[in-house]
Amino acid sequence: MKRKLINYICTVAMMVAGILSWDVSMVYAIDDSNAREIKFEGGNIKPDFNNLYWDIHNHINVTEEEKHEEMVIEYKEKLAEEARRKKEREERERALLKSMGLKSTNCIEFKIYKACERYHVPFSIVLAIARLETGWFTSDAYLYRNNPGGLSRNEIPLSFSSKDVGVDRFVKNLKENYFDEGLDTPYEIGQKYCPVNPDWASMVSRLMEYPVDYKYN
Repeated sequence: MKRKLINYICTVAMMVAGILSWDVSMVYAIDDSNAREIKFEGGNIKPDFNNLYWDIHNHINVTEEEKHEEMVIEYKEKLAEEARRKKEREERERALLKSMGLKSTNCIEFKIYKACERYHVPFSIVLAIARLETGWFTSDAYLYRNNPGGLSRNEIPLSFSSKDVGVDRFVKNLKENYFDEGLDTPYEIGQKYCPVNPDWASMVSRLMEYPVDYKYN
């Protein structure tokens, strides 16, 4: 669209230049189909400026319409691209769930996995800590306070508005206060996370050996 408009403007400029120099024998104007030759008589330019004005005026109006059409097309293409990416993401998640032996993205194990992916921390150790701290997700703190990591203040379990928020706070805490400080083994984490229990690290290590979909009976 811009190219065609520029061609029209260039045509007008060439015609004006011809009027000033009196040595131009012809110029070309580009319309929507083919080149249109404008000839002059006796070396003098005799363009129809009134028709040329309306030609350019109408062309600008068409250009605005084309811009609108392009906006609509781009919007539809954006929606299609978002739909494609969503479909691909869902397909990847289904494949991941299958490989992990899980049935739903709403299960706590998958929520923890996604949070670990988001914060770039090892999933196996984080899941093992959550299993230990919640008694395989059966504790009151987990069931009623949405607290999957045993987080507390003054020995009182913290409460969160949802499982998602609780998981995010749990994994973020491990990321910022443990892994970022170089504490990345059950033994190193245990000395700070649960110093009162000398068996904490060994229990976490054993729980790391269980498959993701293992359910404690």
